Amino acid sequence: MNKDNTTEQMKKLIPKPYKKRRYYILSEFQRHNSPNDIWVCFFDDIYDLTNLIQTNRHLPEVEPIIQAAGTDITSWFDLKTREPRTYVNAEGYEQFYIPHGKYLHLDIKNDPLAIPWWKNQ
Repeated sequence: MNKDNTTEQMKKLIPKPYKKRRYYILSEFQRHNSPNDIWVCFFDDIYDLTNLIQTNRHLPEVEPIIQAAGTDITSWFDLKTREPRTYVNAEGYEQFYIPHGKYLHLDIKNDPLAIPWWKNQ
């Protein structure tokens, strides 16, 4: 395979630029459900996480986000604080509620300078 063919194949994987709109219909949102084109919804807003996932593709913490592409992930967050949901385990320690697995940026909560993806609009 030559370099030109490889470049053309890579271009096909990158989603085409789109015009941001105020509203999207459900079927349009749900089409963005692959590792190369990831949109998620939470708190009634739609977020394009494609660049975030591509930048961090080497990390296992992107897998839950990839699996949730094209869906609403509001259930991952506390409705009042808009932070990742937590619970108190049997030993009395607070832990993240992550039924789909640990996802990207949960560990940066202790870093005051870092901005997690769910706050970086």
